[in-house]
Amino acid sequence: MDLRPGGVIEHFWREHGRFLGVIERVRPPTSLVYRYSVVPDVEPGPGRQTRVEFELLSLPGERTLVRVTESGFAELEVSEDERRAHRDATEQGWSGGLAGLAELAGGRVPG
Repeated sequence: MDLRPGGVIEHFWREHGRFLGVIERVRPPTSLVYRYSVVPDVEPGPGRQTRVEFELLSLPGERTLVRVTESGFAELEVSEDERRAHRDATEQGWSGGLAGLAELAGGRVPG
């Protein structure tokens, strides 16, 4: 990850491949926004990208809420079935990834 606006971010999963992205905004230590391609090994662009925003919010008791918002599914140039499948897989992926992060941090996942 090249952590600056215009920098490159890359996601890689053995079972899915390499997905490329471009960082839009970095506001340390609370915010990161990037666009990434939903097609392996293809640069993000209109019709084939979503936008991800990470926000860290301070909570009472020295706790932190991690909020992840991914948008742009409606603009994907795919069939409605493919759009739904991608949205479902993305939701499942974030759920698992954030649960793992909470476990590593010794926190709990809100129900």
